[in-house]
Amino acid sequence: MTQTPATPAYEILFAFTGHAGTVLEIKRLGLPADAPRSRKYQWLWVDGGNNPAQVVPLRFVSMNQGMRQERVFAEGTLRFDEREAELAWHTAGTLHLQACLPYAAPDAVAKLVARFVAEQ
Repeated sequence: MTQTPATPAYEILFAFTGHAGTVLEIKRLGLPADAPRSRKYQWLWVDGGNNPAQVVPLRFVSMNQGMRQERVFAEGTLRFDEREAELAWHTAGTLHLQACLPYAAPDAVAKLVARFVAEQ
């Protein structure tokens, strides 16, 4: 019996990785056209670096676009361009992250994010 591949529940738009974890923006797929933007688009922190253990949704506050894009969250601020990012946590210092192609996010991260999206 041939199985039809499952339709992905999300698409990764931005991904940045480092020794402490990965931050990414996802777009949830298959939602109604009138779903709120806050439901369609979500930034996530995947804690754990090479051994990811937890997905933490970041609470979006605002954004600025320019030479370096900026996303402000209740938890901290992400500044990035096409090659690298800095995630400045309000309570834990700044992390330096490298951009990776959305489809090249580590498998363990992708699996955790898929489980997180399925449970939402």
